[in-house]
Amino acid sequence: MNEEQLRVAACNWLKKHYPLREYYLEPIVFHGIGLTITEYLHKKFKGDQLIRIPYYNELQIRPDIIGVLKFNRNGDFGLGWLIGECKVGKVNTSDFRQAVYYANTSKAYESYLFYNGILSKEVEDLIKTGGHLYHGINKWGKTVKKRLIIVKHDGNRFIKSLL
Repeated sequence: MNEEQLRVAACNWLKKHYPLREYYLEPIVFHGIGLTITEYLHKKFKGDQLIRIPYYNELQIRPDIIGVLKFNRNGDFGLGWLIGECKVGKVNTSDFRQAVYYANTSKAYESYLFYNGILSKEVEDLIKTGGHLYHGINKWGKTVKKRLIIVKHDGNRFIKSLL
């Protein structure tokens, strides 16, 4: 499986794995669009639709998968980023740090690293020492510590890592 195929499979998995979620922007494969998230949002949304999206004007990043979750809260709703990064083969430290960087920059509600190879020893050590933690938001819009969700594609299924 090449990286493009992994991106499509991971995006589909996110949609199927969480079928009851409500999306403001359904997960899409963002890689290859040729825009930063901010540029994309300014083309797709206008006015109140745009300014409701968290950090809409600060996201000069290009992750592989993006989506915006919608949360009901006390008669109103809040929004949170869903970010995914995909890697084929051995995941090295720079691959891993890129995924954490995207999560921190977007203050993601959920952020994923999808891979189909192996994690390097250095990456495993980073995970064991908290290197997968980032500052994201909860459904109330408060900044909290979150964990990068690490998911391996193995055969025809995705398996969340328990490191």
